[in-house]
Amino acid sequence: AVIGREFNFETLAGVLAENRPLQPPPTNANHDATANLDDALADLLRLELIREKSRTAPTSTRAFTFKHVLTQETAYSTLLLSRRRELHGRVADFLEHTNPDRAEDMARHFMEARQGLRALPHLISAGERAARAYATQEAIGYFQQALDLPEFVKPPDLLRRAYEGLGDALTFANDMPRAVATYEALLVHAESVNDIPAQVSALTKLASTYAIRMGQFERAMHYLNEGDRLARAYHDKDGISELNLVHCMMCTIAADFAGVVRYMDETVALSEELGATDRMVTALAHMANSQMLTTDYEQ
Repeated sequence: AVIGREFNFETLAGVLAENRPLQPPPTNANHDATANLDDALADLLRLELIREKSRTAPTSTRAFTFKHVLTQETAYSTLLLSRRRELHGRVADFLEHTNPDRAEDMARHFMEARQGLRALPHLISAGERAARAYATQEAIGYFQQALDLPEFVKPPDLLRRAYEGLGDALTFANDMPRAVATYEALLVHAESVNDIPAQVSALTKLASTYAIRMGQFERAMHYLNEGDRLARAYHDKDGISELNLVHCMMCTIAADFAGVVRYMDETVALSEELGATDRMVTALAHMANSQMLTTDYEQ
């Protein structure tokens, strides 16, 4: 019931393992545990409380589901809160050792176990995965959960990813006021810990939002110039190349195609140094587009 409406033999065996860290399903050395688990599942199947999803699968991958969701909810509600949290923690531990790509499940179980800091990286990974799948509201929920965690000390790199992820998702959802507030919060946080690359990132995203999404070019230039100053003083090559992409968009809007080529030329060089292939491709595409518009076909 703690694992969820659907569960498999492997996870059950791992959670029931007596020794920590939790291990994959029991081997021949503890065959009795496997037999006991088989007997328990057989009883539940006979009583029609659960059903098997695949009867032909190997034992370790056999999957089951509660026949009725009310059965799961009733079983779950009978557990003491302390026991519930312990089991959620054990499920999360097992998944972390055996299925590290199941970010959504690990985030949920660590949150239910009241282990917020351990949930944090999984919440952010789940948010990033949801954003890539265009599940925007789901992504916003994961990132907001990560930022709302009560723990005072959070790793700076994870906080930056959470703020950026939330801001980007809100921008995609066209919620500009909340997106701006999120990037401003990132800027305040980055300044408080003197994290220059995070400050540059926040300034870049504020500039992009104000210019491209809100049409407030003067305000955008304020953020862009400040970000440029910081990035070049700190030799933040990644920050400079990202800022240049915003410069490029603003130059395109102003029909300053020579400016596009100038900024993108620098971004190509920096991306080559950093091994940032995706950004280099983007820069080359912008540059080629501007050169076509100025009939510089050879280039």
